[in-house]
Formats: sequence, C-alpha cells, structure tokens
Amino acid sequence: MKNEILRFENVHCMMESRQCINGLFLDLFESEICGIMVDNMREKEYILQLLRGELFPYYGWMYFDGNKITSRRAMDLMTSKVAFINANEAIYGHLSVEENIFVARRNVEWYESVSDLCRDAQEKLDDLSLPLRCDKMGYLLGAGEGKQVELLRAFESGCRIAVISEIELVVTDAQLESFFELVETLRKRGMSFLYFATSTSRLFRYADKIAVVRKGRTVGFVDRENFARSSLYMRLYGKKARLSEGRIGSDLSPAGDGHDVLRFVRMKVSGLPAIDLSLKAGELLNVFDADYANFHNLFEVLDGEHLPERGHFLLKGIRTFPKNMEHAIKQGIGFIEGKSMERMLFMDMTVLDNLVLMLCCKKHKVFSRKKYRRLVLNFYGDVFTKEELDSKVYEVSDECKLKLIFYKWILIKPTVLVCVRPFASVDYQMRQLTADLLRKVSDEGIAVIIFSNQFDESHTMKGKCLTIRNNEISLEE
Repeated sequence: MKNEILRFENVHCMMESRQCINGLFLDLFESEICGIMVDNMREKEYILQLLRGELFPYYGWMYFDGNKITSRRAMDLMTSKVAFINANEAIYGHLSVEENIFVARRNVEWYESVSDLCRDAQEKLDDLSLPLRCDKMGYLLGAGEGKQVELLRAFESGCRIAVISEIELVVTDAQLESFFELVETLRKRGMSFLYFATSTSRLFRYADKIAVVRKGRTVGFVDRENFARSSLYMRLYGKKARLSEGRIGSDLSPAGDGHDVLRFVRMKVSGLPAIDLSLKAGELLNVFDADYANFHNLFEVLDGEHLPERGHFLLKGIRTFPKNMEHAIKQGIGFIEGKSMERMLFMDMTVLDNLVLMLCCKKHKVFSRKKYRRLVLNFYGDVFTKEELDSKVYEVSDECKLKLIFYKWILIKPTVLVCVRPFASVDYQMRQLTADLLRKVSDEGIAVIIFSNQFDESHTMKGKCLTIRNNEISLEE
C-alpha cells in the first residue's frame, strides 16, 4: 500500500480580504507524479504560495506524512520538506557541482569538512547514470544540467516533494526529457512530484494523474488509465470550451469566394519532399514538425529568407518570391512569431498608436494619423476599452497584449497569417483566448498556417494537418 505524503481537503484561503482558494482537494502519494492543470497563472501562484507556507487556510484540512497540520510550526515542517524548481536560476556559479548538491542547502557545522560531505559525490552521480563531472563549476552548467543539479540537491537534502513549474521556458525539449529521466529515477527512490506544465502533452506524458483546478476549486481528477483531453478541457472550461474530436472550436467554415488564396506548387525546400497543397480564404493549416527542425525551412521560404530549391507558391494566383519579411508582408503574408508579446509590440506606445501605426504602414500615409485613429476607434471600440486603448502597452494585461497582436493583422487583412507556436508558454485561459482569436482571423477570410513541434498544439485548432516526420510529409484533411 502506498504511503500518502500530502493531502488537502476542502482548503479555503484568503488574501487581502479576498477569497483566493475556494475548495482545493489534492492528494499525493509516495513515488507519484501529480500534474496540476489550472485555468490561469494567478490560480497557480496561489497554490504555490500555499505550498510555500505563505498562505494558511482559514477552513479545511491539510495533512503531511499522515499528520494533520494545525499550526504554523507544523506548516513550516512541511515546507522544509518541499523543494521548488522553476524557471529561475538557483545554481551557485562559484560552487562546483558536488558543492551545489551536497553542501549548498545545508548548514555546515564547524567540525564538518566540505570534502567529507562530497566524498561519495561521483559515486552517487554514476549510480544515477548522470554524465556530470563533480568538479565542474556552476557557471559552466547549461540550463538542463542546472535543473538536474537543483533536483539532486533537493533529494540529497531530504525533501519529500519537488514542485516543478515553468522549467519548459528555460530548457530545450531534449533537456526536459533528460530532466524527467532523472525524475523517474528519483521517484523509484521514494520522491514525489507536483508538476505544473505549460503544455497538456507534457502532463499526459509524465503525470500519473492530473488534478483540474478552476477558480481556486478542484473540479476533478483524471488518472492515467482514463486520460482524455476532451474531459480535461470540459472540466476546466465547462460549457465555454466547444470541442470537436478533441480540438478546440467549431468547424471553421472558410469565408470568401471559395478560390485558393495560397497554393504550393511542387515546392521543394531543404529537408522535405516537394509540397503540393492549397488553402482557401479562412482555411487553417496545422504544420506539425515531429523532427523539431524542418518546419523552419518552410517558414523561411514564406518570410523571404530563402528561395525554394524548386517549385513556387502562389498568393491569390500570383507567383510570389518574397525578398525579405518586410516584402512578404507587403505581398500579403502576416507573421506572428514565438514570444510575440515581447517581440512584436512597441511597449512605450499606446495600444491605439500600435494599431494606427500598423494601418499607416499598410497605407504608406504617415500624415493621416487622425483619420486612422477615428477609423480604429470605430472598428475596435467594443474590442478594447477606452482605458486600454489610451494605455501604454507595458501597462496593460497579457490578455490585452494578445488581442492587440492579432487585431493588428485583422486590421490590415493579409492573405495569409503565419503563426509560430501560438499556444506555447501560455496558461490555459490564454490558450482559449488564442484559439478564439485564431477563429476570428479565419472568420475574416484570412488563411492561417500554424507551425508547431508539439502534438497537442498542432491539434488544438481544427483544420488541415500537415505532418513532417523523418523528412517525409503527410496531409490529413
């Protein structure tokens, strides 16, 4: 029988006279990985604060290692056995790997020798099959190695639980795989894990069960044997999430006259066979790159960085060879790149001025600013509040920034909008907003291409699916 390490029963918490946790149920057993799916980043932070002991319940029951937590002292005992591994750097650069693991988190008594504490370091690393040198300095470690060292430090310090969140933001997919290989090794030695993921595919891949938390309340659990993406989204969003075969959204009925607006004609790019396909106005194409590299070759033809090896593509029936991204935009191809909220907005300008600038660049009339301001206000007065329109971009919410990125393109209506991993590194609420905005783009008659190397991202929106695997392509209508 498994030992229960942590249990929350109907926990309620207040923060600044406001309810922040409203019925949290959670149980974690020894050697278990429990994924936690939340509807926004604020909910996740409340749960993390509870685990760190920064929040104390005014109602409900908490148990750690079979003992009921009834005081701050008992809460402190729990938090001393919980380690937090996130996107922040937590490696001491001036210490070696062995010192980071075996010395950094403990109080070294005057009679203890650092060399004695590290005596068996290499043997323990070899036992875990980790290709790390004990004498390697912390500042020489890559992000993936650093996270492994943090996890080993927690294990050697006697932590029973490791809380993992947002490390996908700082490590590569290959490094994440190596990190979870170490997680698998340590769970066999009794360590337990709570995992907040930015991607549902990773929750499905690594977690034994998933707790779904909505508005501070646990709305359900799903065990590995019963994992189903549709049931998770329905529990998280209720009736708001309209699903069809596990994909967000209703059928995307193409707007326009039914003619092809984009067509690849026997177009050959590096690393891929020739591509023949077409998109109509409002259609959506998901490009899933299982090889983690080749979609960039196709993207770089669209943005004008490279020419195709042979063949060509047509925009509204016209053969097009962009010279660079600016030329591609003038030809009718819009782009939303990765980390778009950081790279594609002028933070010191207002939301309104960002929209007006886009329209001025489209019309090449910098002296029509007042007219364009009135035009934008007429079009988007119900999309953005007056306060949002008049605020600097760095002052508004992430939801407002995301809307601004998409509505900038809707305003000038390119023929095709190319999006690179639009669902990456966002919480579930922002994921739903992104899906709504992509549907809005489609409703405006703009064809959409979504490039992704994550399976769940590539199957979030309903449309055509082009899969790249082993330098071959397959198309699913």
